Order: sequence, then C-alpha cells, then structure tokens
Amino acid sequence: MRSPDGSLGIRLAIRPLKRLRIDYDDPHGSVQDPNHIFPLVFESLASRLAGGGHAPSSPYPPDQAHAKFNADWAAAAVFDTVPEFSAEHKQALLVAIHRNKVADAYLVFLFDDYANVKTTLQAAMNTLVFTPSAPAPNQPQRPDAG
Repeated sequence: MRSPDGSLGIRLAIRPLKRLRIDYDDPHGSVQDPNHIFPLVFESLASRLAGGGHAPSSPYPPDQAHAKFNADWAAAAVFDTVPEFSAEHKQALLVAIHRNKVADAYLVFLFDDYANVKTTLQAAMNTLVFTPSAPAPNQPQRPDAG
C-alpha cells in the first residue's frame, strides 16, 4: 500500500501462530514455544531489512502495547533500507505486534522524510490492532467491557 502522494509506503505481514512450524535440530534441546520467539524474529527481521546495518529498536511497555495494539507485546525499529528491500524509499519503521496464542503481525512503513509523513504514518499505525478478546463461554463480562 502507499499514500496517495507516494511519500509513504506500507507493507505488512501477519503470521498466525497455529501455522508456525519450527524446525529444530538440537537433540539436547526442545523446540521453542511460538509464544516465546517473537522478540528474536523481530530483531532478525529488522537486521535483514536493514541489510545487516544498524536497526535501533525499542519495545513498547506492556501497558502501551495493550492500549495501542491490543497486543501482549510490541516493538519498533527504525533503520535505513537497502535497495533490495525498497528502491523507492530510504528509511523504514518496523512495528511488530504479538498476541499470545494468536499471531505475530509486522508493519513496515517506508519513507524518505519522517517529518513529511509523520501524520499519515501515525494514522496508519493505528489501523492494525488485534481484536479484543472475547470472554470465555459461561464467563461473566467485566463491568467495564462494552
């Protein structure tokens, strides 16, 4: 996707955890739980998209991850892109969100001048969120649930 003026490109990937398969060849270890590997996948993805270059990242505090994305975990990284990933834009913001037992989702915002796309980027960032959890069957809803 891209903004109408072309100044902001958006790519996204959603990976349902039920479809995730982990091949693990260590006979002395155990396969990692998909609900525990998301920080490693995020760091690896940021490094690959930056062509192995510097990709400073920061996790969201848990309360912000939940409030902003309805996620159990979220993080962001900013880096210069490599031409193999984007020939049109020189910089990227990678946002990763994770919901336990549901999915990992990745948003990549591509741009050349952050100041020029800041408003559009902030509005677009709020479009990918996990749906609120439904109460378990035969469980009362919280009084503040609506």
